[in-house]
Amino acid sequence: MPSDLRDAAARAALPVAVFFAVTVEMAPVGAVSTIARDLGAGVERVALGSTAYAAATAVVAVPGALLLRAAPLRRAVVVAGAVFAAAAALSVAAADLPAFLVTRALTGVAHGCFFPLALALAARSSGRPERAVAHVLLGNAGALALGVPVVEALSTWSWRVPLLVAAVAVALAAAGAPPERVRAAAADGRAGGAPPGAVLALAAAFALALAGHFTFYTFLTPLAESASSSATAALGAYGVAVVVAALVAGPLSGRSRLPRACAVAAVEGVLLAALAATGAPVAVVAAGVVAGLCFGLLPALVQSEMLAIAGDRATLASAVAVVAFNVGIAAGAALGGAASSRGPGAPPLLGGALLVAAAVAIAACAVVQRPARRSPGHGSPGHAGGGGPAAPGRWGAPARDGDGARRLVRRGG
Repeated sequence: MPSDLRDAAARAALPVAVFFAVTVEMAPVGAVSTIARDLGAGVERVALGSTAYAAATAVVAVPGALLLRAAPLRRAVVVAGAVFAAAAALSVAAADLPAFLVTRALTGVAHGCFFPLALALAARSSGRPERAVAHVLLGNAGALALGVPVVEALSTWSWRVPLLVAAVAVALAAAGAPPERVRAAAADGRAGGAPPGAVLALAAAFALALAGHFTFYTFLTPLAESASSSATAALGAYGVAVVVAALVAGPLSGRSRLPRACAVAAVEGVLLAALAATGAPVAVVAAGVVAGLCFGLLPALVQSEMLAIAGDRATLASAVAVVAFNVGIAAGAALGGAASSRGPGAPPLLGGALLVAAAVAIAACAVVQRPARRSPGHGSPGHAGGGGPAAPGRWGAPARDGDGARRLVRRGG
């Protein structure tokens, strides 16, 4: 294979693997009625499979990252992708509800290991980690906009076959993952990176923003129906907006990530509150578009920042982001359900309030981190002060890292 094609295939491997992994994760939500009939169980009991999946992912992500941090990153991604495919194949073959629930939980365990590793490898396989992370997250957006609806449509014929194909595709795509080009520094205390508290604070703000988003999104369909609007149009507009935003998230993630994330959360929060006040049909579709644009941008901005400030702890930071993501989804669904009893306008109003609070929290993180960014030791994964090699120089002498950014570095990095 020519080198250009080989490089292009390697760059596409992680986004494709994430696309199919998220499809395996989310598609059973849309196909829950078909799965319930096939397994001879109630819909509400089959839906516990998604709960078990998310809980297992959230519980395993951080311990898994700690256990695997010493392993060669690319090899760990390949193995985790293969284990994920095997667990997902077992869930596809489940003959009854208990087997389905257990194997969905096992697939969630594998997901909790695979996703942080994939993001960390993306950051370390590119000279521009923020764009590489956004590129991988495009697979997540594509799964929500395309993969999940396709499996849902095919589930009337068979829910097992498309999910099995998606599971195998994860392993095949992961096997083509790119190599590390920038290795993390040895964990001897010299590598750069913000204190763990900074990463955790940003993760908490991220979870709060996602809780606000999913408080609204989980109940977008009943909101559209109550406003005599088309739920299909609202959901379709949301999916298209997510993909469009994910396409431009990479260039926007190069700098000023936290100010931009703060603006994104604030804009979505204010507009959701306005939707709650109007409830007009066109406002529901417009809110779907705005929410989709914000959801396509926010994860790339925040997760790129978490990887950047984590230094040589990029895999662990990715795991914390996965936990925040799942906690935000679960909290948003629960809060939206509680608010929906007060009327269809309550979930977007509560979601908007949570998003505005998250914007304030993200702004606080940006203010706290600003002094650290002025220090010579601060950097992003694979950059000067961030665990990667830097051009030789003296303190006070300008040097360039892998992105060409001017930094102050010590002789020998």
